[in-house]
Amino acid sequence: MKVAVCFSGIPRGDVSRNIELYRKAFPSAHFFFSTWNGYSIPNEKFTTYQEPNSDHLEERISKANLPPIKQRQQRHGYRQIIGHSLQLLFDVPKEYDIIIKCRYDVMINPDLSWQSEIENTCRDMVQGYRWVCSPDTDYDWEKFRSVNWYEGVFDQMIISRRKLLDIPNVFKLYQEGNLDPCEWGWKQVFGYHFIENQFGGLLRDPDYLLEEGV
Repeated sequence: MKVAVCFSGIPRGDVSRNIELYRKAFPSAHFFFSTWNGYSIPNEKFTTYQEPNSDHLEERISKANLPPIKQRQQRHGYRQIIGHSLQLLFDVPKEYDIIIKCRYDVMINPDLSWQSEIENTCRDMVQGYRWVCSPDTDYDWEKFRSVNWYEGVFDQMIISRRKLLDIPNVFKLYQEGNLDPCEWGWKQVFGYHFIENQFGGLLRDPDYLLEEGV
């Protein structure tokens, strides 16, 4: 079993600090970094890709009947799926069979038992994780708990076996205009494998909140 921790997307927040937390949480894993053209990852070797165009997916999101703020948030939500898939295709050698998909703007609690979560993944389970907004007000920063939500895959962090992600289907759905954003899109491309969503253990980067004025 070889574990790859894969960061992709736009680098927001205190990127170096967040990466260091993941290195403490997964000390035996190898790390891979990618982003879109025009961005860079400080002090790391990284790959850049051209951001995919979203025009042909706009109508799909507008038909979802979401509030305006959710439409803005999810308008580009499929790009994380494309970016991660490109990274697996071109950057991560095939001998890495356990993949941990990460975001630059998420902090992880390195004191939790993440090794046991990797062992669960060996049973062909897709594990999705969602952040909490404040460690001061939500105890789930100190632990994580399963959530009975099966409509999608929590995507602040995903642990899975590499073989479970259907990368050809990612690009097929994208080209056809049928790739859903965010959690729902991840369920599309992971297919019918068992999904376990967990809440906690991750924290939304407070520095990114300041950048956004939240």
